[in-house]
Amino acid sequence: MEIPTEYTRRLVLRGFVPDDRDFLHTILGTPGVLQYFPSTEPWPLDMVQKWMDSQQEHWDEHGFGWFAVEYRETSQLVGWCGLRVLDETEEIEVLYLLDKAHWGKGLATEAARWCVEDGFRNYGLDFVIGLTHLENIASQKVLEKAGLVFRNQASYFGIECRRYVIDRVRFQEFYVDPSAG
Repeated sequence: MEIPTEYTRRLVLRGFVPDDRDFLHTILGTPGVLQYFPSTEPWPLDMVQKWMDSQQEHWDEHGFGWFAVEYRETSQLVGWCGLRVLDETEEIEVLYLLDKAHWGKGLATEAARWCVEDGFRNYGLDFVIGLTHLENIASQKVLEKAGLVFRNQASYFGIECRRYVIDRVRFQEFYVDPSAG
């Protein structure tokens, strides 16, 4: 399936292209970017390529997935965001990763909100989860700004996580349709 190109106020969400590999490799090697991941070691270049290839496979299987995220004005790649099906639980997770130089600008929230809204409006999802490392306060705030609420602490990927959820009722309350009145 061809990955669509979508737009938010400041961002372009698009499929990954071969030229993204080296920049993603650089992002993933930046100290602190993987601080809260199950494995904090930088990814080798071949792992970045395998991961990029797996994104297309996810889109083909599920009809949604992760996007490369770039600035609209400059076309500069800043990271990724999207929805994925967790193999272990079949839950749909919203996730994001940005180059450290772009943290604190609301970009993760902007991209995550778009992906959550897309999941409910276009894929008929009943709920979306978000997972964060227990100490990743910034990511917890992104999820809350995207409408997710803390539900519980649970083990995912071999680490303890805070699990956030937004269901269809919460989505309809949080994402008010401006055309509805």
